[in-house]
Amino acid sequence: MRSRFVWCLLAVVLLSGCSIGLQQRWGDFNAYYNTFYNAKQGYDRGIRSMENQQHEFNPERPIRVHRIPVRAGQTDFEQAIEKSADILRNHDQSKWVDDALELIGKSYFNLSQFFSAEQKFNEILSTSDNENIRQRAIYWRGRVYLETSRYNEGISYLTANLLSEEYEWNRQILHEIELILAQLHVQLENWEEADRYLIEGANGINDNILRSRANFLHGQVLERLGRYDDAIVAYAGVSRRYPEYQLIYLSTLKRNQLLRQQGEHERAYRNFIAMSRDDKNFDQLSELEFEIGRSLQKLGRYDDAFNAFDDVLYSSLQNPTRETIAKTHYAIAELYRFHYGDFTMAAMYYDSSSRSATDLTRMPEQFDAAELASSFGDYARLTEQIQKSDSLMHLGRLPPDEFEARLIEIRDQRLREFERQQRQDQLRGTTLVTITDQGQQTDEQQGRDNGFLNHRNPVLVAQAAESFAALWEGRPLVDNWRRYEAVRRAITAREEDDENGEDFESGLDGDVPAGAVNVAIPEELQINLNEIPFTEADQLELGKRIANYEYELGNVFYLNLNMPDSALYHYLRVVEEFKQAEVRPQAMYSIADIYLSVDNIDVASEWGRSIIQEYPTSIMADRIANRLNLEIQIVEEIISDEAKAKNDYHLLLDSLSNHSLSERIAKLSDFMERHPEAPQKPEVLFNKALVFAEMGRSDVGFSQKFAERELQREIWSEKYTAFQDEQELAMEALLDTTLSEEDMEIYSN
Repeated sequence: MRSRFVWCLLAVVLLSGCSIGLQQRWGDFNAYYNTFYNAKQGYDRGIRSMENQQHEFNPERPIRVHRIPVRAGQTDFEQAIEKSADILRNHDQSKWVDDALELIGKSYFNLSQFFSAEQKFNEILSTSDNENIRQRAIYWRGRVYLETSRYNEGISYLTANLLSEEYEWNRQILHEIELILAQLHVQLENWEEADRYLIEGANGINDNILRSRANFLHGQVLERLGRYDDAIVAYAGVSRRYPEYQLIYLSTLKRNQLLRQQGEHERAYRNFIAMSRDDKNFDQLSELEFEIGRSLQKLGRYDDAFNAFDDVLYSSLQNPTRETIAKTHYAIAELYRFHYGDFTMAAMYYDSSSRSATDLTRMPEQFDAAELASSFGDYARLTEQIQKSDSLMHLGRLPPDEFEARLIEIRDQRLREFERQQRQDQLRGTTLVTITDQGQQTDEQQGRDNGFLNHRNPVLVAQAAESFAALWEGRPLVDNWRRYEAVRRAITAREEDDENGEDFESGLDGDVPAGAVNVAIPEELQINLNEIPFTEADQLELGKRIANYEYELGNVFYLNLNMPDSALYHYLRVVEEFKQAEVRPQAMYSIADIYLSVDNIDVASEWGRSIIQEYPTSIMADRIANRLNLEIQIVEEIISDEAKAKNDYHLLLDSLSNHSLSERIAKLSDFMERHPEAPQKPEVLFNKALVFAEMGRSDVGFSQKFAERELQREIWSEKYTAFQDEQELAMEALLDTTLSEEDMEIYSN
């Protein structure tokens, strides 16, 4: 009896325990299939939607191993969040709570709601006992740091967790965290650290897609470290089975670019030719044609390279991208710069390259077309001004008979060019181009249908007849009618000038030899004799302008283009030919600086001593003396008043901007008291008037009369005509103000 009771009691206990276990298992089963399963399905659909989006890799910047979230699958991710939240509300005792939190965090991440995602991963780390889920939460937090640009914070967080003894790391999660750390270091350009983490992560990760992207990124990092052989090996690690062909193509492209960079130009050229013949690369044909041209350029086949670049721009079967167009223009500019020696054409192509590169993130990191376009544009402008000024100086120094002969020669040359241009315009006028309604020229098939000379098309025949009549109708049917017409125009022009009281020969004495002027030249082609410096004063002034141009051009070569040898030529011309130029000490200093840059201390010291000897009170003398530890020995008595005034004036100009308006007036007045006969007197008075003008704009107490008195002193005589334009500008700036008696008293003092 007792044994039966014991057995009954044991049965009750066992049945009670089984019911609790069955209840728990039933709750987990119900939570999974009624809720979490649907959440997981929604999340997976969202991931597939994101992966189906076409991804464009930019090989000019480090790529991402883990893709940046895109706007795709939004509804599916929101459904995953909603269903997972049901787990937390209705099944908070089930084993799927941690998984639901993780799914919510990942869904927020893929919706780019990074801070909401981070909050969920923090909840997992504070509540979950599941070590794998906790490790995955750390990995996802690392991705959040990467996407929110908190690079240093992300590195500190992940590194601390990897060094912690709290976790026995799952090897795959560990390698993905190493890839995240590598990408964080890449953003900070810590290339050595990124290299270390990429080696560990890429070699250990099992995911073929992540490993291929990691190898490509590793190749980019190794390029920046200058380890080109290792970079080629890394690029070769991109799997040929990678689902997106673009990455396979880019890895092959990069390997061949590196071969070329290492001097294997012929091998790279052959490889690019082979790639261009592969049908899979048809969409990249124009880019490959550019690479072929680049390889020809490296091989020294410059004309072939030029033709290849020209084909990219105008004859490629595949329209080039804007980036390819920009790089092609840049390459042509380099041909003109380094091999053809035509800097003006180089400036044009650099400018075209800069204008084509609308997205600089898709251009090489060292892409500097805008800067080079500006520098070479300055070169073209300054060269043109120097050539024109030199020509004018040469003409101004010629004897009268040689001057007249040279002038006639220039006119004949301009006339021949003008007549050639007229003939080209006439030929263009007889050329008929038929345009379709869509704005395109008719094709060859249409031309064949129209017959020989379009005689089957009455519309084109009528157009041709109108074009012929417009050009030839009314022309005399006699020999040499063109010459008759030219003479008639020349006579008409001369008669019109005589009637207007103007000398057709622009002020030249004597008759122009026969044949010197055969047709009327447009006004813009006439020679302006007013620009030619006939007097010694005009020649001195023009010489100073040429010196300024040469000095600026030297600066372009030295400071912008890193071509010190070319800069030296222009600096030397300033020093040797223009002794009175104000920029001469600066040019001498620049010459010394060039020799210092190549550690030629002896020659630099010679130039330094020359500066100190010729310009002892100048700023350049102080600077070169400090750099070369030279002593400046100045005998005060031998310094002329003019030199003192010049030095004081330069110091005054340098300091004016640091003072108030009233202080500027005081300093300018002080200079006039100390140097009453200084050559800089007009400039000082003009600057003083401009300060009064500025006062007048801000304080009605100063007036137009206040500055008029300054501007109308005896200094504004014909001797200082160079300041007449500035005087007019200053007077215009002083309108609509009044002068008080108090201000007049101040001014009179």
